Amino acid sequence: MKCCISRFWIKARWITAGVLMLVFTSSCVRITLPLLSRSMAKADNTFPLPKPALISLETAKKIQHLPMDQLTQLSNGPGIIIAPPSTSRSADANLARGMSSWLEWTLGGLPAFDKNASWQSYTESISYLQRHKVNSEAGAAAILAVNSGATHVAMGSLSGNKNHLSLTYQWRRFPGNQPVGKVISIFGPESKIVAQLPKLAEQLSAQLHIKSTFSAPTETTAQLQELGKLPLSPQTTLPDSAIASLAHLATISNPARMMYLTYLQNANYNTEYPSHQAQQEWQQIATVLITKNPSNTLAWQ
Repeated sequence: MKCCISRFWIKARWITAGVLMLVFTSSCVRITLPLLSRSMAKADNTFPLPKPALISLETAKKIQHLPMDQLTQLSNGPGIIIAPPSTSRSADANLARGMSSWLEWTLGGLPAFDKNASWQSYTESISYLQRHKVNSEAGAAAILAVNSGATHVAMGSLSGNKNHLSLTYQWRRFPGNQPVGKVISIFGPESKIVAQLPKLAEQLSAQLHIKSTFSAPTETTAQLQELGKLPLSPQTTLPDSAIASLAHLATISNPARMMYLTYLQNANYNTEYPSHQAQQEWQQIATVLITKNPSNTLAWQ
């Protein structure tokens, strides 16, 4: 009998506790809901949602039945890519690649060339061309145009010897792969050729009806040769000596800064947890690049 009574009291206590919990919960809900609804109403009054933009029924019908042949490309400038000039001597290959990188950075960053590809697209297109030996100039230009989406490709050649070089360039237009304008040439020893690069860039841009002036390269002839030795898209397999050389050039040369940023980016992608030092270095170089070249579109890509 005592056992039955004790069990009854235990059950009664649990039932009582449950009822009290329900009463308490319902009271909290009654108090909280009005306060919550008031705060939401106040928020709605303070920050009203923007009304959706509406168009008339007539405009909607015109858009719905607009023939596709009436849609035209907006008028904008060309997209360019500068190919490394072919060389008659292997000793001139590094200088040729260094000068073409400078020309691509200088001309390719002009805002007037609205269809320009990014620096990454440029490096990938040139790297692809270097892996696939193409004998004809027209074939090489076609590969660069297809891979980069450029409307104009500058094809060039560097001939002569160290004391008397001849650097020539000419545009090829796409689609069609036809030469455009006259062949532009500069002559002289290595140092004079480098000093005349701004003049060459001005003539190339003028042929595409864009007038601009350019400053002299910040790189010396030796530094452009050193730049031409390095891959345009450096990977993490780059030797330590080449990394040190690229890091030094990045304090002087804008194309080298772009290449070093590519290297740091590739290094971070291949590491699960990039070091704080690498991230800080990338940010510092990117800041310098944009600060020194605020109007160069390649710097912002």
